[in-house]
Amino acid sequence: MSQRTDGSPLFLHALVEQLLRDGLLTRCDGRWLLQHGFDRVGVPASVRELIGQHLSRLSKSGRALVEAASVVGVRFSASSVACALKRQVAETDSLLAALAERRLFIRRCGTTRWPDGTVSSAYEFVHSLYSEVIYRQLPGALAARWHGRVGRRLENAFKGRTQEVCFDLARHFTHAGDYRRAYRYQWQAAACGLQRQALAEAYRHLLAARASIEQLHPRAVSGADSVAIGCALGATSVALHGYAARTAVEAYEWALQRAGSGTTRARVIASMGLCTALMASGALDKAHAVARKIEYLRVNGRLPKLLSATAMNPLGQVWFYRGNHRRARQRFGQELALLRRCQPAIDSPPLGGLLWIDPFVACSNLFAISLVLGNRADRGLALMEESLGRARALGHPFTFISALTHAALVHFVCENWEMQQTCAREALELATECGFPFWISTAGILLGHALALSGKRAEGLALLERSLEAWTAAGTQLGRPLYHAMLAEAYLSGNEPERALGVVQAYLDPAGASEERVHEPYLFGVVAKAEWKLGRKKQTHIWFARAVNVATRQQAPYWIRRCSTQLEPRSGR
Repeated sequence: MSQRTDGSPLFLHALVEQLLRDGLLTRCDGRWLLQHGFDRVGVPASVRELIGQHLSRLSKSGRALVEAASVVGVRFSASSVACALKRQVAETDSLLAALAERRLFIRRCGTTRWPDGTVSSAYEFVHSLYSEVIYRQLPGALAARWHGRVGRRLENAFKGRTQEVCFDLARHFTHAGDYRRAYRYQWQAAACGLQRQALAEAYRHLLAARASIEQLHPRAVSGADSVAIGCALGATSVALHGYAARTAVEAYEWALQRAGSGTTRARVIASMGLCTALMASGALDKAHAVARKIEYLRVNGRLPKLLSATAMNPLGQVWFYRGNHRRARQRFGQELALLRRCQPAIDSPPLGGLLWIDPFVACSNLFAISLVLGNRADRGLALMEESLGRARALGHPFTFISALTHAALVHFVCENWEMQQTCAREALELATECGFPFWISTAGILLGHALALSGKRAEGLALLERSLEAWTAAGTQLGRPLYHAMLAEAYLSGNEPERALGVVQAYLDPAGASEERVHEPYLFGVVAKAEWKLGRKKQTHIWFARAVNVATRQQAPYWIRRCSTQLEPRSGR
């Protein structure tokens, strides 16, 4: 509230009165509470009237100056105002200085220098509410015309250095209705936000860029630009809301639609993002169909070597999650061999690599797990270490967190709780620092499980349950049976078999079964252990046999060894 009113007692008093009238400021247990939505409250009528009175006392020339200044922003330069009004900079500067001396709406705050050599005084409104109220009173057509003039002048003045004023350019061209320019600077502003890890800010600019593009004829925007913006929007949505977020799916679908019958490269990039989002939402059948289209384009299109190699990953991922480890391992092995030949190309990621997972790491993540499940633990662990080393050296947060999380999963399969803790804890700390909700909850699940099974049951269970609740709330379906089986195993560590069975019951009912299969040997093994603890030998035999049969069919013998070690002596075999 202080920021909104710049600390002015008069404005603050008026705003408080309006908040009280609207029920957005309430008293509870001796404290005053601001309700959600207070920041969207308009300027109180009393304040608007007061500012209107002050404005009416200005000359026609003085009023035009502050109106043009309100278009530029709370802080503005004489050169920008001069441009809007089509006046000389020196003349405009003198008139603004006179207003500032009288403390009429504005005050001087330094000097501005543009790259083209333009120098003028800088000013700011004494109260931000002045700028807001004055701007809202302007006729729309006049405001749009002034925005256009200021935007074009800034664009020329900062030629070659527009990233320094991209936020201003995006705003001016949007309000001017110049959507061709607007989307380019909104995209540039989003890129700046991503590089600073300001995800929410970047997301807003990407949404604005998509909206601007939709105002233009499809031929006015290249397919490559649309796909880049749509995929960046999808990736940012993933970082903010999780892989299965509906906004992510919609962003990738929009990118694919905009790609149309354009370049094969654009269609492949958009399809890869869509495939990942569909997998995360549990729609493996749909993801498989998209992955097959990607494979067709990869085989029949002329793709760059790096993209061609990376495009092999979606089909490998679908096979992995469906439990087809033979085909998945073969696919990942071919992809990794191709990626090693493209090594120089993958050392320069786009957009600072913030929301981009290095292709080598992305392939190694699941390949390492599949190798361990195929009784090739030495090779899988070596690949995991190589992937972790590369991710750490690249310094891309999203890549490194992904590598750490999957390393924790590798150690989970190997029942190395200490290393699972180490990797999951580092992933959790980094994800929390970067503000990636999906990875925060995923790493929390893995850390909680490892703690619970290594003697810190109360601490581990609390973290696991809290993280799983947050993870489930995000709507992600892929991995849900696995993580609930991990929770069940944690309950079993405290001799709570009935509670464990209750957690996984929904995933044992064929009617509620997901399209995912990779978790089944582990899930059935956990159920068998719970049945044994309850003294039900027949059910123990049945679930143990199911675990072994599915692991055999999936060519994942490591699950058989793990189940056998835990259950075979107890099942009477």
